[in-house]
Amino acid sequence: LGTVTGATWGSHGRTFDGVDDVITLSDAAAKTLDATNGLTLIGWGKPTVTTGNTDLVQRSYYAAGGFSLRSSQANGIPQAIIYAGGATRQFTFTGGSMPAGSFTQIAYTYDNTTNQGFINGLLNNSSAPGWGAIAAGNNNVLIGSNVDAIYFPGVIGEIIIFTRVLTAQEIQQIYNATKWRYA
Repeated sequence: LGTVTGATWGSHGRTFDGVDDVITLSDAAAKTLDATNGLTLIGWGKPTVTTGNTDLVQRSYYAAGGFSLRSSQANGIPQAIIYAGGATRQFTFTGGSMPAGSFTQIAYTYDNTTNQGFINGLLNNSSAPGWGAIAAGNNNVLIGSNVDAIYFPGVIGEIIIFTRVLTAQEIQQIYNATKWRYA
C-alpha cells in the first residue's frame, strides 16, 4: 500500500530524520482519498524543531485533489493547505503551536466553504472564505515530507484522512481515544 523510505518504528510511531525520510502512498492507492465532498485531516506529531514548512502529510497542493497538514510554517504555527476552487489556498491556525519535543494533535476540516483548525481536540480557528470544491486528484500522498522535498524532523504518531467533514465532537472523541498513546 505504501513505501517507507528511512522512517523507523519507535514506541509512539515513525521517526523521521528531517533529511530524507518519507512514507509514500501511490496515486493508485490514494484515489480513495479524493475529497470532493469535504475533507478532514488529523495528525499526531512530535517535531524536534518548529521552524520551516514541515508537513505531517501532503498530497501536492499545487494540483487538483491536493492537501497538506503542516506542523509548522516559518513562524511555528500549524497550517493547512488545500487546492480548492482551482487554486492553492492556505489556512493558518491562530495562536497555539506544535511545540518541539511534545506530542500534539492537529486537525483540519474543509466542507467546500468553511475551514476549521483544531489543536488537541479543541477548535482553534474557523473561517468561511467559500473557496469552492476540492477537485479529484492524481498525486501520491506523502507522510513526513512534501513535494518540495522539505522533510519533517521528529515522530509522526498517526495520520487519519477522512473524505468527509468530521464534527467538532467527532474530532474531540478521536483525540480522547488516542491521546493515551502519546502521554
